[in-house]
Amino acid sequence: MRNLKKLAMAFLLASLATTPAYAKTHGQASSCDRGDRGTKRLERLKQTLELTTQQQTEIRAILAESRKGTADRAKAVQANRAAIRSTLAAAALDESRLRELLRRQSELQADRMVEKHARRARIKQALTVEQQAKWDELSRQRLGHRDRHATSGRKSEAGHAETAM
Repeated sequence: MRNLKKLAMAFLLASLATTPAYAKTHGQASSCDRGDRGTKRLERLKQTLELTTQQQTEIRAILAESRKGTADRAKAVQANRAAIRSTLAAAALDESRLRELLRRQSELQADRMVEKHARRARIKQALTVEQQAKWDELSRQRLGHRDRHATSGRKSEAGHAETAM
């Protein structure tokens, strides 16, 4: 029972730590922010992959359709997190309720990931073979950059900790 409570608290803290970034990128930003970011993303794709007008129209439609589901999912995640918080704050732990809420949170996150990869697959289908190869290379570079950035961030934090001692 104690381990379950610790697990639930760790999950809640991790969820809360990612909420601001998740909200900004998943439907909680102002409509101006969302439109601007989508326009910039499409503009980068247009330039990098040399998209035709037809491809731009198709990708724009895919992104617009995806945005509708994203906002609904973000609201569901937020409501579920609130339910988790209230369950944890109760005087007596309702283990079955907490398990159900945590299961639902996992399902919502899985739905988000599936939608993201389905959207990418649909965009990729709109591309030519050459553009798909370039898309794959850009994806590998982006992931490599993200991994290097995460690693360098940990090293710099360790460096700061050493100099503080």
